[in-house]
Amino acid sequence: MMEKNDNKDVIQNEKNKLHIKYLIAIASVISIGSIVLSLCNKDIFVAQVSFASTITSIVLSVIAIWMSISSERTTNDIKSKIWESTERLAKTTENVEILNDRNESIMNTQLNELNDVKEKLEAIIHSVDTVGEQVTIMQEKVNAAPSTPRTTNNKTMTTEQKITLFQNLYTWAVDYATDSKKYRAWLLCEMTQKFIKNQKNSTPNVYRDAMHYLETINADLNKWGKIINSYWGALCMLSMASVFNDQNAVEKILEKITPLLNNQPPKDTEDTSKSE
Repeated sequence: MMEKNDNKDVIQNEKNKLHIKYLIAIASVISIGSIVLSLCNKDIFVAQVSFASTITSIVLSVIAIWMSISSERTTNDIKSKIWESTERLAKTTENVEILNDRNESIMNTQLNELNDVKEKLEAIIHSVDTVGEQVTIMQEKVNAAPSTPRTTNNKTMTTEQKITLFQNLYTWAVDYATDSKKYRAWLLCEMTQKFIKNQKNSTPNVYRDAMHYLETINADLNKWGKIINSYWGALCMLSMASVFNDQNAVEKILEKITPLLNNQPPKDTEDTSKSE
C-alpha cells in the first residue's frame, strides 16, 4: 500500500510540473505578443529589431561555417582512420594467407615424414617376422648335424649345440650374398660382442643402445638397416636360448669373432638395394 501511495504522489508531482511549464510558456507567448503589438508602430523599435536580426543572421552564418569546417575535418579524420583500418585488414588477410600456406607446407612435410616412418616400421616388422623363420632353419641345421651330441632333455642345449647354433648364424649371415662378406661378418661380430658384454655386465639388450654403438663405430645404418634388424632378432633369439650364458660357448664364439673386430668397418662394395 505504501508503494502505491508513493507512486501516486510521484505521478501527481510530474503532472503539476508539466502544468506549470505549460502556464509559463503561455504567459511568455502572451507577454511577447503584447510587447510586439504595442511597439510595432514605432520606427525605432522596428529598426532595432531589424538590426538585431541582421546581427543574429551574421553570427549564425559564422557559426554554420565554423561547424561545416569542423565537420569536414572530422570527416577527413574518419576517412583517414577507415583507410588505415582497411590497410591493416588487408595486411592481416595477407598474413593469414601466408600462415595458412606455411601451415599447409608444414603439414605436408610432417605427413611425408610420417609416411617415411611408417615405411621404416613396416620394414622392421617384416625383418622381425623373418627372424623366427631364420632361427627355425638354423635350429633344424643344429638338430641335423651328425657331430652334435644330443641331450636327453630336449629343453636344454649343450655347449656344442650352442656353438653350432652361432656357427650356423654366422654362416647364414656371411653367405647371404656374394659381395661384402667381410662387412656383413664384421657387423655380426660387433653386434655379438655387444651382446656378450651386456650379458657379462648383466645389462639388458636395448635396440637403441645397439644402434648407437654401431653408429659410433661408423656402421652405415641407413644402408644396412634391414640386415642389422635381422641380426638383432637372431641374436636376441640366441640370448633367449642362453647361448651367451654358457661361458665355454662364449669363449669359442669370441675365438671366432675376435679376429674380425675392428674400430673401423671394412670396405663396403655391396648394393643392398639389389640383395634386399
